[in-house]
This record gives sequence, structure tokens and C-alpha cells, in this order.
Amino acid sequence: DSLEADFIAANAALTDESPIFTRPLNNNTIASYISLKDLNGQSVALLRADQPRETYAQGQSTISFFFLLLLMGGALFLAITLVSVERFFLSPLSRLTKNVNRIATSGDLGERLLITGNDELARLGNDINRMLGQLEQSQIALHEQDVRLRTVVKSSPIMLWALDREERFTLSEGQGLSILGIDPQHVIGRKANEVFINLPHLIDEIRRAAQGESFGSVIPMAEHTFDMRYTPIRNPERGITGVIGVATDVTERVKAEQKFTET
Repeated sequence: DSLEADFIAANAALTDESPIFTRPLNNNTIASYISLKDLNGQSVALLRADQPRETYAQGQSTISFFFLLLLMGGALFLAITLVSVERFFLSPLSRLTKNVNRIATSGDLGERLLITGNDELARLGNDINRMLGQLEQSQIALHEQDVRLRTVVKSSPIMLWALDREERFTLSEGQGLSILGIDPQHVIGRKANEVFINLPHLIDEIRRAAQGESFGSVIPMAEHTFDMRYTPIRNPERGITGVIGVATDVTERVKAEQKFTET
């Protein structure tokens, strides 16, 4: 049946203008058809000649070869790209990140990143080094300012202290504490009611300030009189996280006022 249909299709396609009809039978064979005629020009038979499709096979092979080359070229290009990205971007970025983390962990702002090259990562490293330099200078300036402030406070007849929300000392400076017989360095971490156990009025005022009130008062302590100032410490959400207290020894002033009043 398939052979008959094949010849029927070829016979229909043959004409005087196209006496030869060619069609592929499959991927490997191509057939050519020609009509055999008698002396009167009538078609008496169809002749088919089968030939291997060598050109087609070669073309298919060439296409497969070029497709394989394309795949290999794409894989090679991808590999080169990945190696280049790793070598010129990811690896330097990883080293930069490790160095920055190392400096952040050590807290030594005097350290600097080792910069090589002149690409964007190198410029980023230089920017980080400049930022570290500025932070180092700021840290030095703050340290010097802190030293000056502590020196002034330690040599002045005042008390400067700070408490956290649990009323534990986080800061304690000034000669005023020494007047009360309290070592400023030994109160850090202790609660206010332990340090000022003999000064219940002072504890009450501290707790009043811890409720959010800023105020001042004058309290006699150990034959001295102190002008007290209380300020609550607030976080950005306006919650109270502690209290700052400043006490100034005004004993001489109070005595002078009393003498003036008596006279």
C-alpha cells in the first residue's frame, strides 16, 4: 500500500514541464521518479531510482558538529567568566570583607586595609581607610576630651553619677563621693540603695527621677550641703533607661547665707 501510494503521488506530480519528480523517502534515502512512455507518448510505467542522502547526512553532521562546538564554546566562555569573576571580584571582595571584619572585631581603628590595584574595590578600600582615619581621630579627640572632663570632675567638689534602670551605678566621678567616704571606683555595678544606705532622702529622690521627673534639691550630707540635680535618661522612644545625678558642694555658700541671715 505504501509503495502504491508513493507511485500515485509521483505520477500526479509528473508533467511534460517536470518530467522528473524527486522526494525524500526517509532521512537516509531520496527517490527520483520518471515516466516511461511508448511510441505514442503514452505513459506505460513509472521508474524509481533510490539514492542515499549523502549531502543531507553531511549537512546534518555539520549542523551537529557546529552545535557541539557552540556548546563547548559556551561552556568555555562560562568557565572563563566564572574564573575571572572569582579572581578579579569575588576573591578581592572576600579579602576586603575579612579585613574589615578583623578590624571591627579587634576595635583597633589604627589598622588599615592593604590595598592593591586601581579598580572599584581598591577605591572602596581607600574610602574605608579614610573613614578609619577619621574615626581614629574622632576617637582620640573624644578620649582626650573624656580625660580632661574626668580630670576636672575628679578635682572638683562635686558628685557626678549615672544609674541604669535597675538603679545600678554605671558612672561615678568627683570628690563629693570621697567627702561621704565612698570610693567612686568601688560603686560601679552596685545599687544606689546599697551605696546611699544612710541617705534615705537621696534614695527617694533618685526613684522620683526614675519616674521621669527632672528637678533639683538641697540635701545636707555628712556635715556638708549638696545642691542636687536629677535628670532622667531616655531612649529614642522616650522610655526611661536610667538617671543622671549631679551634686555640687554648696556648704560654704549655705554657711555664708546663714551668717548673713543671723546678722
